[in-house]
Amino acid sequence: METKTKRINIKNIISRFFGILFLTIAILNAVLIHRVPGVLYTLFSLIYFPPIQKIARKFFNFSIPFFLKILLALVILW
Repeated sequence: METKTKRINIKNIISRFFGILFLTIAILNAVLIHRVPGVLYTLFSLIYFPPIQKIARKFFNFSIPFFLKILLALVILW
């Protein structure tokens, strides 16, 4: 039986951090402010989670480079 080992690297940690951060902001916006920013932040959070990245790479044959994700996160949080 073959077991898969999952690699934990700094890119996955940073991606998951920003994904959870934007998902938290999305939930707070949907509850406290308005649903539209909540939906937008939810969509932004999806591009940061590694499983969603794998699905996008598989079905659409593209992925967003890591430095663009960090740049996008900094622009959005500014």
